[in-house]
Amino acid sequence: KGGMQYMKIRYQINAYDYIAFQMYHAMHKPFYKRMMLLTRIIPSVFLLLIPIFLSLFTQTEFWSSMLCYTLLALLWYFGYPPAAKWMLKQKLKKIIQREKMFEEAKVYILSFTNDGIHETHNDSHTKVPWEKIHHVAETDKHIFIYFNPFSAIIVPKKALKTKEDQSAFREKILNKKEKK
Repeated sequence: KGGMQYMKIRYQINAYDYIAFQMYHAMHKPFYKRMMLLTRIIPSVFLLLIPIFLSLFTQTEFWSSMLCYTLLALLWYFGYPPAAKWMLKQKLKKIIQREKMFEEAKVYILSFTNDGIHETHNDSHTKVPWEKIHHVAETDKHIFIYFNPFSAIIVPKKALKTKEDQSAFREKILNKKEKK
């Protein structure tokens, strides 16, 4: 079934791994990047316009209010991204707890064959032909093998013991994907 097997990895996925994937995926979507930029710039510009309007319509001193609102604008511009990431992470944790998704770590078996990648856990099995691999993404602790723009196989790097194993793993995926 699935051709000759030439690599097999057994590993566990826990809530942390799932959150890491969701965070990576959200942060790299063009829509999210655009919204993050707009959410940083627009309020900052409005904050910088307030002192102008205050000095025109009230007796407020321009430079003192400009200094205060500039500091607020900078705080918003640089503080919003970490705050947004933190809020997303908290939301994901609540979803995981509510849905009881990871009460215990799930054991996965990932096999590479001539036909593609096979992922097995519990009673489910996913087969991804090499030509269906959309792209491969990597963080410090994970490798994500996307088989469509929204779904990926999550592989914790700790499942690959050494840097050489990680490199060989990555090369196998990329070489097979390019050959097909």
